[in-house]
Amino acid sequence: MIEIDYHLLSEFAVENLIMTLLTREATDYGEEEMDFAQKKQQLLTRLEQGDAVIIYSAEEGYCTIVPVEEKQKWLSQEKAIA
Repeated sequence: MIEIDYHLLSEFAVENLIMTLLTREATDYGEEEMDFAQKKQQLLTRLEQGDAVIIYSAEEGYCTIVPVEEKQKWLSQEKAIA
């Protein structure tokens, strides 16, 4: 697994990644339910502020956005599997 700097991706690619994640995963956004646009903006803001990172696994063909606190856990998963 590798971390991908979102700045290296086009705005279109980042937006599509966020939309894909929001439609494929049920994510908890706290006590209040947020609409799709709010969830999308929250993920984008977290990327911009460095609070979240994009992780890609070539082995699994999987890309996701994770909180920066969980980055090491995600990156070490592939090493443990290998």
